[in-house]
Amino acid sequence: VTPYEEIAFLYMPGDLSGGWDKYTTKVCSRAGNGEYEGFVEAAQWNNFKFTTEMSSTSGITYGSSPTDLYTLDDSKDQWNIWFEEGGYFLLKANTNTMKWSKTAIVGFYVTGEFNGWSPTANSMTYDSAKKLWTITCNITTTLYGIQILANGDWAMAYGDDNKNGELTLGGANIVINEPGTYTITMDLSNPEKYTYTIK
Repeated sequence: VTPYEEIAFLYMPGDLSGGWDKYTTKVCSRAGNGEYEGFVEAAQWNNFKFTTEMSSTSGITYGSSPTDLYTLDDSKDQWNIWFEEGGYFLLKANTNTMKWSKTAIVGFYVTGEFNGWSPTANSMTYDSAKKLWTITCNITTTLYGIQILANGDWAMAYGDDNKNGELTLGGANIVINEPGTYTITMDLSNPEKYTYTIK
C-alpha cells in the first residue's frame, strides 16, 4: 500500500490569472478537507472566482454572496469576489463553512539568535516578476537556527520540520551549518508546497 495525500485545488480565474478563461492562480487544500490556502499578489478591485475545475462549464464555481463579500456562494445569484485594496495576501477558503478570508502581508522577516530573535530587524524583499522573497544577511550565531516570520508575528512563523527545503507554519527552526553571509530565497507561489533555499 502506498499512502498519498488527497491534495485538492481551487482555481481563481479572473484578474489574478489574467482572464476569466485562465486558471494560473490557485489555492490548495493539502489534506483534501475543504480548507484551502495560498499566497497571492493582487491589485485593488481585482475580481475573481473560485472553481473546482480548470473550466467554466464543469465543476463548482464559488463567487461571493450578494450580501457578504466573505461568504462563498455557489448559486446562480453569486457575485464576483474582489479585493478592496491591493497588496500581497494570504488567502484562505473553506468550502465546508462557505467562508473565505485574506490577511495582508506587510513583510517577511528572518529571525534568530544572530539578531536577538528580533521579529522585524531583517526584512526580506519581494520581487513581483519572479514571485520570490529574498534577503542577504550575516548570520553570526547558528546554534539555534532561524525562523521566517510573516508580518513579524510569531503566530505566523515558518520553519522546516524535515530539513528538506519545505516551509511549514510552526515548523522547526531552519538549520544553518556555520556562521557566514547567506542569501535566503523563499518561493510561496506554489500553494502545494512553500519552499526556500539558502546559499
